[in-house]
Amino acid sequence: MIAVCPRCGARYRIDEGRVPAEGARLRCARCEAAFRVTPREASRGAGRAPGGNGAPRTPDGGQLVLIADAEVARGRETAAALAAWGLQSMLVHDGVEAIMALHRSQPRAAVLAAELPGMLGSQVCELVKRNPALSGVGIALVGSAADTPGGIDEAYGPDAQLDPARLPGGLRPILCELGLILAEPARRPASEDPPAAAPQPAEPPAPGDDALPPQVADAERLARIVISDIILYNREKFDAALATGNVLEAMDNELEEGRALFRQRVDPRVLESRDFLADELMRVAQQRGG
Repeated sequence: MIAVCPRCGARYRIDEGRVPAEGARLRCARCEAAFRVTPREASRGAGRAPGGNGAPRTPDGGQLVLIADAEVARGRETAAALAAWGLQSMLVHDGVEAIMALHRSQPRAAVLAAELPGMLGSQVCELVKRNPALSGVGIALVGSAADTPGGIDEAYGPDAQLDPARLPGGLRPILCELGLILAEPARRPASEDPPAAAPQPAEPPAPGDDALPPQVADAERLARIVISDIILYNREKFDAALATGNVLEAMDNELEEGRALFRQRVDPRVLESRDFLADELMRVAQQRGG
């Protein structure tokens, strides 16, 4: 049998008879990624519903969705939403973990964050779309082409894309389009509805601040993109700073370049409220530092 590294695509011929039923863990000689292989016969039948289209089912009949998100809290929130819609989910936080889970469990759909350590969401998507054995897996990419260096090859792109700000509710129509059957949200009988509260007078907005909330959201979104690029192109420097705990000081020059872009694209009133880039860098550092 042929084993393929999910990270770099290197191929290895191995003796299938020496692979135990539970699978074996290999390490790629080219990129040093660790991955698991299972016997061919087991991998063919794993997770498939008899008489169906090959879409895997969990033991209780629910449909399985893989969630790959480096932001743990956001991933858990997405998983909770899927549970409320009657779906089962599997949550991973790394791109290599995602491709291994896809091969092992063959879910009905995958929700991939564009930014994933180890392998970008778009790269995972491309591997899935190139693999005929995973042709039944629908892919929703959370992020935009701006989050993916070089953009996304349309020939192997996702079935749908979603802005992170629309999670988890924006996933519902996408999962329906991918063919998953979602439970309707429980509705309370009209007789049990609480009486409507009396309308409260709205608090008047502060002078001149009526346009700020959407601009703050835009600034936060731009900060995520800028910090993602800074880390991507300065990975060794970032990792070293993360280990020593002086991320802000070590990345000061890169942050200053990002602030120059911010000054061109963000309202000065928004800029005065806080340092968006420093806040986002520390958020990512705290997340990746454990």
